[in-house]
Amino acid sequence: MKRASSYLGMLSALLGFSLLMWLLTRTGFNTIINQIRLLGLGFFFLLLFSGARYTLRTITWRLCVKSNRSVSLLRLFRIMLVGEAFNDMSFAGPVLGDSVRVWVASKHLSTEDSATSVTAERLIYSFSVVLFLLGGVVLLLLRITVPGRARLVTSGLIFGLLLALLVPYLIIRRRCLIVGKVLDSLKGLGIGLALLQRYEQRIRAFETSIHDFFSGQKTLFLTVLSINIVTHFVGVGEAYFILKATGTPVSVLTAFLVESANRAAQMLCTFVPFGLGVEEGTAGAALHALGYGASAGVALGIIRKIRTLFWIAVGLLLATPYALPKLAKQEIWEGSA
Repeated sequence: MKRASSYLGMLSALLGFSLLMWLLTRTGFNTIINQIRLLGLGFFFLLLFSGARYTLRTITWRLCVKSNRSVSLLRLFRIMLVGEAFNDMSFAGPVLGDSVRVWVASKHLSTEDSATSVTAERLIYSFSVVLFLLGGVVLLLLRITVPGRARLVTSGLIFGLLLALLVPYLIIRRRCLIVGKVLDSLKGLGIGLALLQRYEQRIRAFETSIHDFFSGQKTLFLTVLSINIVTHFVGVGEAYFILKATGTPVSVLTAFLVESANRAAQMLCTFVPFGLGVEEGTAGAALHALGYGASAGVALGIIRKIRTLFWIAVGLLLATPYALPKLAKQEIWEGSA
């Protein structure tokens, strides 16, 4: 299983890198470099934009923490950067990134509170992404003339997004414990009995805590959801700033549509390490469809990639204090052996 996972990661990284190289070759290296140079010192302003997004995500996570309110926002901000670094680097995406975040946060919070708060924050964030995409699709229909077949596909996409909003709401509203039912089915089939006996109670308690969080704190849910939606508009502002600074005269609406396409691509391609080629290709295609040059989109994606690498480096640096004690223990153990 681990070998298959590593092969999948290598394959997705290779395909992403190949796509990125093809985009650079097709649009021209010099064209991209010239557009990046136009940004100049604006890159530091760009870091403020992206830092604001991480700060807002940290605030929403802090609101989801129930028990230990003494944990500072700065500490949670550092842990958020650690988790997002692993999220961006790995083909496992949020699965690994949030697991790392839970593990590090459990050193300052209870294990239950760290797991519940991280999961709740991620679910609400995903909910806000769907709302943001729904707004982008509706604006796209109003912005451009869509052919009959494309309009049918777009209508289907709207229906799918609405369904993605409705199903979780009904599950929580009716307190339907999906994971618990899956565990009961596995027990009935005699699958993984030893593993279930070991972790079943923890899994059921965790799912119940998630249901309790959403069903009993509607005001908190709406507050966290609203802040998460603001984070997406920070992304719109970031895209607008980069495109304007690199010489592409776009409107805020165009930046909104490009950011919506980017969010959709990120959701579908979380398994691609570093998002290689994904953001560049998506932004290029979106701008081309809206009547702009694809090279502006490729430049936008590359500039954002550089900014992401900066935050990954910061996240890995902040992860060092948590990794060093474990490595030290391992070296002591191996030396004594």
